[in-house]
Amino acid sequence: MKILIANDIDESLWPRKDGRIWAQRVFWFAVEGDVVILPDRPDEDFVRHVCGLRGIDPARVAVRVCPPGRSGNRLITPDTLLDPGFLVDLARDPAIGPDPEVVGLFPSAVVGEFAARLGLGSRPEGAEFLAQGGGELANSKASFRALAAGADIPTAPGAVCRSRDEAIRAMVALTDGGHDVMVKMAHRGAGVGNELVLNPGSTPPGNVGARYHHRLGTGPDAIGRYWDERWTWASAEGRYPVVIERLLDVRRSLYVELLVGENTCELRGVGVLSYARGRISRETLGLAEVPEPAARRAVDDATRLAEVYRAIGYRGFFCADAALTEDQRILFTEVNARTTTGSHLHSFLGARAREITRVSAVVVRQYSASPDWSVCSTGRFLAGLASAGLTYRAAAGTGVFMVLPAVPDRPGSFLYAVACAEDEEEDHLRRLDKLFHAAPGRTRESPNKARETSKE
Repeated sequence: MKILIANDIDESLWPRKDGRIWAQRVFWFAVEGDVVILPDRPDEDFVRHVCGLRGIDPARVAVRVCPPGRSGNRLITPDTLLDPGFLVDLARDPAIGPDPEVVGLFPSAVVGEFAARLGLGSRPEGAEFLAQGGGELANSKASFRALAAGADIPTAPGAVCRSRDEAIRAMVALTDGGHDVMVKMAHRGAGVGNELVLNPGSTPPGNVGARYHHRLGTGPDAIGRYWDERWTWASAEGRYPVVIERLLDVRRSLYVELLVGENTCELRGVGVLSYARGRISRETLGLAEVPEPAARRAVDDATRLAEVYRAIGYRGFFCADAALTEDQRILFTEVNARTTTGSHLHSFLGARAREITRVSAVVVRQYSASPDWSVCSTGRFLAGLASAGLTYRAAAGTGVFMVLPAVPDRPGSFLYAVACAEDEEEDHLRRLDKLFHAAPGRTRESPNKARETSKE
């Protein structure tokens, strides 16, 4: 049996206000006999939905809720997971076997400390690495560039900068060559910590992940003024280095996810990411949109990179993101050493998620729900699917299913997946929009409207 801890990213790396919805991804990994630890009670409709899809009895998955802490019940934090009373209750819990495996959604040192304080005989894989700050190292975009360079893994031209002066020099070198620039925080995900810095006259691309963009002025001190304004943000108030890269001419954004174990790195899934407004809007399983030689090269290089992380002590989910450029190069852009927005799909779909370039009869794509939908609950969404005949059918491997639960006061807060023949997908999406009353004229993938930090 396993104890599955639905912890979010460590607060020091990327503070999140409320992780309760994302925490419920944990049910995609649970099996009968497991114990799931959550920050708050789950959405029961969602639990029944996921367990039904996976053919397990939800009554045989034990749910335990941490006591409230400094974030209330919004997050699992060290003060909640390590609460003495909570640990005493778990030690007496009949649902926990004699030597359970302990697994966290995020590779935090607190997971190993939890196992030790609970008096378990074995520690989580990689616990020693995580106890020495390995989770921060493995998820740092700065560390990624150093490790990739050492393994001869191709990355975007650029530099890791630890001061404003270094950042100025790195950006001048790129802009003097006529290139636009991508600035990255060491820790943030889904484009939230990225900013495009554009030369005068450049058009921001709509197919890259970047929450913000900034247009440089024409004066000789334009770059210095930019870093006067943005160094504190980019460096998280000086805590972490900043990555500065040449903005790539991206044809496709793709990923390769593996599971890094004690002795091997196992391919778990591959896919293509599409962006709108600087954020991921769609995830397509498989690399059918990528030419086969490039796809194979991406998998081979990602596996080599995963072996580097295995050698330094990391264990767990490992996702390498890359770009296919217009001249057919595969350049890696970052690593996420944690469960990702696709890990649950790879777990659920198994071998189908690992298909690289073979075109399947069924395409699987994950979407963010429209903020225009009038969906007020998980139950209502699932009932709507049933009424329209869109419910996922396991025998056929087709239909629509929820990936995350809905939140009544946050339209568009959840993820769902569509599995169907490619020529049927648009019909499925139109039916969903009609079913949940999307605003007329809404486009699913609109041009990038990333927030501008300033205008010069």
